[in-house]
Amino acid sequence: MRRNMSEPPAFQQVLKTKSTVHNPILTSYQSQWRECLVAFGLTFLPATAFYYVFMFLPNYLGSILHFNTSKVLGDNSLSLLRRLCIIPFLGLAADKIGGVRIARIYCILFLLLSYPLLYGIIYHSTFMNTFISGFALLTALNAATTPGLLVNLFKLKTRCTTLSFTFNLSFGVFGGLVPLISFFLVSKCESKLASIYYLMFSAMISLITSFFLKSTRSSIRDQE
Repeated sequence: MRRNMSEPPAFQQVLKTKSTVHNPILTSYQSQWRECLVAFGLTFLPATAFYYVFMFLPNYLGSILHFNTSKVLGDNSLSLLRRLCIIPFLGLAADKIGGVRIARIYCILFLLLSYPLLYGIIYHSTFMNTFISGFALLTALNAATTPGLLVNLFKLKTRCTTLSFTFNLSFGVFGGLVPLISFFLVSKCESKLASIYYLMFSAMISLITSFFLKSTRSSIRDQE
């Protein structure tokens, strides 16, 4: 499929004028370090949320809280399937409503609903599927909008390298730290619900970052 897709006119112009960058990582971090910080901030919540909901939470419920492992994994798989089905429609909605607006909405929803959803999963396990699906819907919102916001954040000449580097590093660091930080919070706070504080913190950081996005994107377009 990718082989048969034509490059956008803007990329074709860069190739035609031979104005490519030989070291895009060095160039981007010299001239676009602010945009890189914004990218890390925007990706903080998607990375943390995905690893928390679909990787940490099933293991935490099954291994530590001794929930029925088959039920937990089954509900987790169903929520992933639902998430996969609704992401394209949410992406279309983001094109019409605006990705920045939806980004702020899902950050606020994570801040408001994460604790009640986890509480429902742990203490009202009869409705576990519903609560896990609620988490899946929230992660679908950021999965449908964040990539589009990041694409428009960087200059054309360094976009591919810088986007992939910041995106994957964010998932590796912020997402990879989910088990360590979550178990640390549970141990220190002596609460089954304490792990959710890291997810809520990431939502707050991404929400704050979203208010720097519009001006940053405008400055990038002015420079191109």
